[in-house]
Amino acid sequence: MAYWYTEEGEDGAEQYLNDNNIKYEWVNNAVSMMYVWNEHGKQYIYWPSTGRWRARYSHSNTTYRSKGGEDFHKRFLNNVWKEKEKDNADSK
Repeated sequence: MAYWYTEEGEDGAEQYLNDNNIKYEWVNNAVSMMYVWNEHGKQYIYWPSTGRWRARYSHSNTTYRSKGGEDFHKRFLNNVWKEKEKDNADSK
């Protein structure tokens, strides 16, 4: 099995999140793991070293892959929520 690692690292992820005013918190006693909040307050777990992420309070332990902090932010962080809002508006 091949493993995927980003070239970003913890400092790069933290810098990107700070530059884009994205709320985050490092998880105590965890290696390279942070909680990240989207613009609607939903929490995600993000691992900067691998680009993996998942919803924090998910019933599934499935993780998804991004190419780094910017990719996670632009493709997933708020877009999942926006798609759900659009689907709800279309069903009315």
